[in-house]
Amino acid sequence: MKSATKLFTKKEISSIEAAISEVEKKTSAEVVPVVASASGRYDRAEDLFAFFLSLLALGCIWGWFQGIASSAQAWSGTPAFRLNLLMVLTILIVTFFIGIALASRFPLL
Repeated sequence: MKSATKLFTKKEISSIEAAISEVEKKTSAEVVPVVASASGRYDRAEDLFAFFLSLLALGCIWGWFQGIASSAQAWSGTPAFRLNLLMVLTILIVTFFIGIALASRFPLL
Protein backbone atom coordinates (compact mmCIF):
# COMPACT_ATOMS: atom_id res chain seq x y z
CA MET A 1 0.00 0.00 0.00
CA LYS A 2 1.30 3.41 -0.93
CA SER A 3 1.92 5.85 1.92
CA ALA A 4 -0.22 9.00 1.98
CA THR A 5 2.94 11.13 1.95
CA LYS A 6 3.95 9.64 -1.40
CA LEU A 7 0.61 10.01 -3.20
CA PHE A 8 1.27 13.51 -4.54
CA THR A 9 4.20 15.11 -6.32
CA LYS A 10 5.51 18.50 -5.20
CA LYS A 11 3.74 20.09 -8.17
CA GLU A 12 0.42 18.48 -7.18
CA ILE A 13 0.85 19.61 -3.58
CA SER A 14 1.49 23.18 -4.75
CA SER A 15 -1.62 22.99 -6.93
CA ILE A 16 -3.72 21.75 -4.00
CA GLU A 17 -2.35 24.48 -1.72
CA ALA A 18 -3.16 27.13 -4.34
CA ALA A 19 -6.71 25.80 -4.74
CA ILE A 20 -7.22 25.82 -0.96
CA SER A 21 -5.86 29.34 -0.70
CA GLU A 22 -8.23 30.49 -3.45
CA VAL A 23 -11.24 28.90 -1.73
CA GLU A 24 -10.31 30.32 1.67
CA LYS A 25 -10.27 33.85 0.20
CA LYS A 26 -13.98 33.47 -0.60
CA THR A 27 -15.08 32.15 2.79
CA SER A 28 -14.40 32.59 6.48
CA ALA A 29 -13.95 28.84 6.84
CA GLU A 30 -10.64 27.05 6.93
CA VAL A 31 -10.26 24.21 4.45
CA VAL A 32 -8.24 21.29 5.78
CA PRO A 33 -7.75 18.44 3.29
CA VAL A 34 -6.85 15.08 4.77
CA VAL A 35 -5.30 12.14 2.96
CA ALA A 36 -4.87 8.90 4.89
CA SER A 37 -3.00 5.73 3.98
CA ALA A 38 -5.88 3.64 5.32
CA SER A 39 -9.34 4.32 6.64
CA GLY A 40 -10.33 3.65 10.22
CA ARG A 41 -11.67 0.32 11.38
CA TYR A 42 -15.38 -0.22 11.22
CA ASP A 43 -16.25 -2.51 14.12
CA ARG A 44 -20.02 -2.59 13.66
CA ALA A 45 -20.04 -5.87 11.71
CA GLU A 46 -17.80 -7.51 14.30
CA ASP A 47 -19.99 -6.26 17.12
CA LEU A 48 -23.16 -7.53 15.44
CA PHE A 49 -21.61 -10.95 14.89
CA ALA A 50 -20.48 -11.03 18.52
CA PHE A 51 -23.92 -9.94 19.74
CA PHE A 52 -25.72 -12.71 17.85
CA LEU A 53 -23.09 -15.26 18.87
CA SER A 54 -23.56 -14.35 22.54
CA LEU A 55 -27.35 -14.64 22.23
CA LEU A 56 -27.01 -18.01 20.50
CA ALA A 57 -24.58 -19.24 23.16
CA LEU A 58 -26.84 -18.07 25.96
CA GLY A 59 -29.85 -19.72 24.34
CA CYS A 60 -28.00 -23.03 23.94
CA ILE A 61 -26.61 -23.00 27.47
CA TRP A 62 -30.00 -21.99 28.87
CA GLY A 63 -31.71 -24.84 27.01
CA TRP A 64 -29.16 -27.45 28.06
CA PHE A 65 -28.49 -26.48 31.65
CA GLN A 66 -31.22 -24.24 32.97
CA GLY A 67 -34.01 -26.48 34.10
CA ILE A 68 -35.71 -25.67 37.36
CA ALA A 69 -34.32 -27.34 40.43
CA SER A 70 -36.91 -28.38 42.95
CA SER A 71 -36.47 -26.89 46.36
CA ALA A 72 -36.25 -28.92 49.56
CA GLN A 73 -39.76 -27.88 50.52
CA ALA A 74 -41.68 -28.78 47.39
CA TRP A 75 -45.01 -27.19 48.37
CA SER A 76 -43.88 -24.12 50.21
CA GLY A 77 -40.63 -23.17 48.53
CA THR A 78 -40.12 -21.43 45.22
CA PRO A 79 -38.30 -23.14 42.38
CA ALA A 80 -34.63 -22.23 42.00
CA PHE A 81 -33.01 -21.56 38.64
CA ARG A 82 -29.69 -23.26 38.00
CA LEU A 83 -28.30 -20.31 36.05
CA ASN A 84 -28.32 -17.15 38.12
CA LEU A 85 -28.00 -13.60 36.82
CA LEU A 86 -24.23 -13.48 37.33
CA MET A 87 -23.79 -16.63 35.23
CA VAL A 88 -26.03 -15.26 32.46
CA LEU A 89 -24.15 -11.95 32.34
CA THR A 90 -20.80 -13.75 32.36
CA ILE A 91 -21.90 -15.94 29.46
CA LEU A 92 -23.05 -12.90 27.47
CA ILE A 93 -19.89 -10.87 28.11
CA VAL A 94 -17.40 -13.69 27.53
CA THR A 95 -19.05 -14.92 24.34
CA PHE A 96 -19.40 -11.32 23.09
CA PHE A 97 -15.64 -10.81 23.32
CA ILE A 98 -14.99 -14.24 21.81
CA GLY A 99 -17.26 -13.24 18.91
CA ILE A 100 -15.37 -9.98 18.38
CA ALA A 101 -12.06 -11.86 18.38
CA LEU A 102 -13.38 -14.45 15.91
CA ALA A 103 -14.85 -11.83 13.57
CA SER A 104 -11.59 -9.83 13.67
CA ARG A 105 -9.49 -12.91 12.99
CA PHE A 106 -11.74 -14.36 10.28
CA PRO A 107 -13.22 -11.48 8.23
CA LEU A 108 -15.55 -13.81 6.31
CA LEU A 109 -17.65 -14.22 9.45
